[in-house]
Amino acid sequence: MTSVVEVRDETRTRIGTITFDPSPAHLSARRTPAGFELTLPMTVELELRATIDPQPLVSDLSATITAIDDQQRAIFLGRARHDGWFTGAVPKSNVSTGLVWEAPLVALAAYEKFRDVQRPHFRIALLGQLSFLLPPASGRRVRTEPQQVYGDVEITYPTETWIRAVREVGVSQAIYLEVPLPSSPPRPWDAVWRSVAEAATAFERGGETGRKGAILAARQALDDWRNIDGEREDIGPGWKHPDKNDRESRTARQRLDAIRWHLREFAHLAAHSGAERWSREDAVLLLSSVSALLALRRP
Repeated sequence: MTSVVEVRDETRTRIGTITFDPSPAHLSARRTPAGFELTLPMTVELELRATIDPQPLVSDLSATITAIDDQQRAIFLGRARHDGWFTGAVPKSNVSTGLVWEAPLVALAAYEKFRDVQRPHFRIALLGQLSFLLPPASGRRVRTEPQQVYGDVEITYPTETWIRAVREVGVSQAIYLEVPLPSSPPRPWDAVWRSVAEAATAFERGGETGRKGAILAARQALDDWRNIDGEREDIGPGWKHPDKNDRESRTARQRLDAIRWHLREFAHLAAHSGAERWSREDAVLLLSSVSALLALRRP
């Protein structure tokens, strides 16, 4: 599919083009209080044969953005827009600009999970308005009734360029909590998911009570999990289960150190096995857990 949308009037006469850049050296991105903004570069060209002719005016550009993977699966990401307008010049105007995709950070995090290691590939469905500015009459210019500009383009950006933009936003430095809550969990796992849902709700509620409630509900989820037949923790050879006195005498710092030790042992296996053995969920577990432990340690 092309990366160019042709601008035509109601007689199908070509007035200009809107071209999306498939290989930009840089994608502008930034954090906002509500999420992020990422600009998709494009160039708008509008032709004008003579200054006495009606001057083309393109405005109200917006688009829907859909991501596509190598298997042609799609995920809708949201909408982008351009706040402004473009006018033709003799022989033609040429303006480098961009559509601004604005969304919550979770949308970018969801796309990164969808993309995995593939090149960023987007389908952009563009809409806009074309009208004409008529020569001055009584000192004032008149704008004609707008016509619709539309077209679909597909863009595949270089992976390195995309990664730099994501890092500018800061998503790669933040791990988002992914809580998979199936609508109909099978028994006896339904008890586990109920506790996880309760923990997620308490966490979203916030405050001291909410945080404590999230921790207690998460603990209940772990208890429900271990009570399922065949799911009790198997630590492996060489590990001795501590008695009640040992458990009660352990400090919070020691319990965190135990988590850190087991995380390192889990990651140690990666040095002695193939890459195909490790999933994205494994990486999220390690990275999010280590980040959380460091946040608690406050070095």
